[in-house]
Amino acid sequence: LNSFNALQPRPTAPQLVIALPTTALVWYGVFLATGSELQLTAAVIGALLIFCALPHLGLRLPYTRWIHQLLVDTGDYYKYGAHTCYEFELSDDLPLGIWVYHPHGMFSWFMAACHLRHLLLFDAKWTPRVLPRQGLAVRLLCDSPLFRHFIVDTVRSTWPADKRGMTKLLDRGEAIGLIPGGFHEAGVCCRGMHRAYVLKKKGFVKLALRYGYALYPCYIFGESDTYYNAQGGKKLREQLADFN
Repeated sequence: LNSFNALQPRPTAPQLVIALPTTALVWYGVFLATGSELQLTAAVIGALLIFCALPHLGLRLPYTRWIHQLLVDTGDYYKYGAHTCYEFELSDDLPLGIWVYHPHGMFSWFMAACHLRHLLLFDAKWTPRVLPRQGLAVRLLCDSPLFRHFIVDTVRSTWPADKRGMTKLLDRGEAIGLIPGGFHEAGVCCRGMHRAYVLKKKGFVKLALRYGYALYPCYIFGESDTYYNAQGGKKLREQLADFN
């Protein structure tokens, strides 16, 4: 399942060291799960590869509103739901900008829920151009099986967060949403504590200056409290995050 990720432009040696053995283990697991029948194993792996290759061949699933709505409703699973508060009046006169969210948390539920919620709320009437229509995620995740098919394609609101992806959106004159801390911020997440990973994440500021974009800081209260996670191994977590 990682084969297409391993073939992304210029993968680093550590990424290949992780991706290729993981792929081999997954295939061996399929081999065992199918009763060690070579023909059946080949058929299952072939079907998975074809399924993974569809987006790369230009074949995408259509926008699906109920999946969009389902992702929005995930915020309501939590006790107080997901709510967005703007400290200024939304207007088309506001400058285009990069909406910068903190913290990442484990899965960024509230950033996704609020971001997708305002798309649903405003689409029917008026969509302020200042609001981001695309939320950015690491390219390897955007190209991953299942996430690519059922999140990126069917919701059409997720875009690769690397320089190439961001400049493409900025060249179009689109507002974007970004969690600059990314995997590094997810790695330092701790329930009951507010932690942000910012000091080494300055690329989006350079792009904002280059394109004349405003920066809209957003803080998500409660994101850190959604899950418990094991602590420790800070240096190892940071090294893994460096490999995406």
